[in-house]
Amino acid sequence: SFKGKVKQWSAVTAACCVTKSDLFSFVGGFDEVYLNGCEDVDLCLRMSEGGLFHYVVHDSVVCHVKCASQGRLDYNLLNEAKFLERWEKKIFSHYFPIDCRRYALWYLLRSFFNPRTLKIKFLVESVWLLISKVKR
Repeated sequence: SFKGKVKQWSAVTAACCVTKSDLFSFVGGFDEVYLNGCEDVDLCLRMSEGGLFHYVVHDSVVCHVKCASQGRLDYNLLNEAKFLERWEKKIFSHYFPIDCRRYALWYLLRSFFNPRTLKIKFLVESVWLLISKVKR
């Protein structure tokens, strides 16, 4: 059983993120350069640079209404440009390949123990991610 299994990730969504307030303040909190998007991942990557780690309990349940804030999608392109300007080299040289492989392995293991969740498309993608070198 995978009940209570915890996996480390490069970043987590702020919709279900918990951190101590002193750590949040120490890294500068959410960067206000972002307008309702990307600030949570930016925070996680800045925390990672400070030696902190992010974990997800994969059987946890979070009730969250995605994109419910008024104007939530209005600044996506601007936020993405700012985010990539700051993080693109690190994401694609380190974080992205590690997270892709970790997700692929997790998907395969979960599907093995719970076959009804298996989707052929994701199975093929997962196997490919595990045997190939992910490049951009």
